[in-house]
Amino acid sequence: MDRNEKVGTEIYRMLEETGPPYGCGTAGIVGGFAARLTVMSLTISDIDHDLHDVPGTFFLLSDEDNHEFQSFLEGEEERSINDVPLQLLECSYRLLIALSAYEDRIQDNVVVDYRMGMRMLNQVFLAAENILLSNGCSAEIRKDMLYYENKLSGTIPKSLQS
Repeated sequence: MDRNEKVGTEIYRMLEETGPPYGCGTAGIVGGFAARLTVMSLTISDIDHDLHDVPGTFFLLSDEDNHEFQSFLEGEEERSINDVPLQLLECSYRLLIALSAYEDRIQDNVVVDYRMGMRMLNQVFLAAENILLSNGCSAEIRKDMLYYENKLSGTIPKSLQS
């Protein structure tokens, strides 16, 4: 099996194992990639940052963290259908806030990559919101979502919100 087949098989296995709530596996993969892309943009721009381990700590669903995600799913505690999308919502929110502070220092040669990563992270945030809403989340979670949305709209430039 060549490398591309192996990667495809691993992604398929991960999506299959995540099960309900559907969409979280895809959002996690996109979030993990977007996190790597934006952090790479900071590194190439010679920006001193402490986000080197972000893909591993922010997205439990990303490929290299599948083992950690499995232990999250198989944990002793009581789990709800909203645990995983809530994790994605909070992680993408924190990462968007952290990365937005560096936008004006990104070099021209990687600004497109940075903005693309930020837009993808915003899409992960929106996907997590939609999954939570379709699962019938609690009023407390909805209140948190509104807080996050308001904070993001005041922090992230309009050009990166769409």
